[in-house]
Amino acid sequence: MKIVHGILILLVLGLLVPGSAALKSEEIEITSSHAWITAGPGTGIDETATITVKINNDSVTNGTITINEVLFSCPNEFLSVGALSPARDTLSPYQATFHTKKSGNATITVTVKYTLLEGESESQHTMSNAFVQKVDHATPYAFAYLDYDTELTVNTDTTIEIRMVDKYRNVIDSRKEDSVGGDAEWVRFQCSSGTDAGFWDEDGSLTDDIQKQVDSDGYLAVDFKAASLAGENVINLICVTAIPRMWITIDGVGEETPYSVETAIDPSPPRLPGDGTSFFTIIYTFYDRFGNPSPNTTVDFSTSLGENREIITNGYGETTIRYGPKTSIGTVKLTTTSVLNTSVVSILNLIFTSSDGTSFDVSVNPSSMPSAEVTPFTPGQIRVLVTDDLGRGVPNQTVSFRINTATITNSTTLLSPPKIAATKLTDPDDGAWADVVTGVETDENGIALVYFKPGEFPIEGEDGYLAFARGSCTVTADWKSYSKETSSIEWRNYPYLRVEAEVSNPTVGPGETFDVTLRLIGDGFELIKRDPIDVVLATSRAYTMLKEDPTDRLRYAMEAEQAFVNVLKGTSPDGGVDNIGLLTFGGKSFGNARILGMDKQWK
Repeated sequence: MKIVHGILILLVLGLLVPGSAALKSEEIEITSSHAWITAGPGTGIDETATITVKINNDSVTNGTITINEVLFSCPNEFLSVGALSPARDTLSPYQATFHTKKSGNATITVTVKYTLLEGESESQHTMSNAFVQKVDHATPYAFAYLDYDTELTVNTDTTIEIRMVDKYRNVIDSRKEDSVGGDAEWVRFQCSSGTDAGFWDEDGSLTDDIQKQVDSDGYLAVDFKAASLAGENVINLICVTAIPRMWITIDGVGEETPYSVETAIDPSPPRLPGDGTSFFTIIYTFYDRFGNPSPNTTVDFSTSLGENREIITNGYGETTIRYGPKTSIGTVKLTTTSVLNTSVVSILNLIFTSSDGTSFDVSVNPSSMPSAEVTPFTPGQIRVLVTDDLGRGVPNQTVSFRINTATITNSTTLLSPPKIAATKLTDPDDGAWADVVTGVETDENGIALVYFKPGEFPIEGEDGYLAFARGSCTVTADWKSYSKETSSIEWRNYPYLRVEAEVSNPTVGPGETFDVTLRLIGDGFELIKRDPIDVVLATSRAYTMLKEDPTDRLRYAMEAEQAFVNVLKGTSPDGGVDNIGLLTFGGKSFGNARILGMDKQWK
């Protein structure tokens, strides 16, 4: 009976001992001083969070559970660019500070190590809980992603997409603003006003100025419509904070489907000889409905001779065809049709003609010249130009020249009649001068050339001398069965002005330039023996005479007048003096002067 009673007492005592209570995860309360911190080195007030741990278990109060230490940890991706300190705390309140340069959700794990008292025995235990510290990005620093079409068909749309990052390469997103409210970071888009380019807003309207915010993934996008005129679409991007404004360019190119075509052909008009070497160059330019060149559009090219091929325009809507050469004559019809729009058609009729000579012309330069006895002796030139149907010079054609003796006239004795020669002779008495020259061939420009010696008069003191003698004749050129006579060629022995003309290139093509030189030459005997001369020099004083720089026109005129006076001073007229009148005009003109001699510079 004693033993039985002892067992009953022990059971009762056991019922009086309190039950042990192990720590549960949810009893580890973790709080942060900031729901959101900003990525950074921890120097800013919003870059650091204080993490506080509180144990909500009565056993801690009554001593059954003793907290030995609290450990703080975080994934290395955050800690490698941040800090969580201290990593261990033994005193309540258990705290650690946290900062990082990486944005996102940083999971902070708290591990509590404690001793559990159970009766007379103690045991060591651990329990953990986790807390998510939200880290927002820092200030936008650069574009990490900018995607758009650099080339776009006119009047069509494209999407411009942007993603920004901070200086730590964190994506600029709207997670914080979506959570707590506020405006996310933005980019403003502007395009040139005055065109029909623009951005589509939420209402479906077109605007040249729009602002877009980033989304939760860090993207922002805007739809852009290119102008209907081909060329550069310049878009201005105005960004927040440290990102400088920038410009992007989208090249607008014409539509592939053409609505019209222009044709340029060389030569124009379209006529060439069928000589086996000559060809046409044709440039086709196709335009879209807005008047832009249509690039990379296919056109069908065919001819009335059964030739056919497809060609593609370049980036400027052009395609160039070289047609020819041909060895036959006739007309060839060229038809060029757009494959995408068969109503756009160009039709050309090209004419291939005979390359044989069909006509010729004869010319004299100069048509009036000094008689042969006047020194220095200068022969004239007689030219024949043989051409084909297109007016092109034909080489290797044989031409003959002859003096028309029946047309020779003279006002006094003619000591030597006019002659011609195939080569340029400098002596009027050379025996190579003749009445007829045969077998002269045209050069590569179709020109046949002979030289003309005028008739010769007696000089002063010889019988038949006449102070104002003149003569004339014509020359006939014969080519094949055709003949042509020159205009009257005159020669004289007294002073006069003759005109010579010269061109830099006897054969030019369409659009080419050439120089024409006109010479005024004083011919006949020099002014050694002469009568007195009365001259009036009229000088303009108009405003334009003072415009040239550095020397105005009026000074040039004065120098020319002085040179003329010096010539007169260098000779002595027979039986009197020279009279020079000076006259200026620019308002009312009047005045004259009688100059007997000039020793000072005339001003």
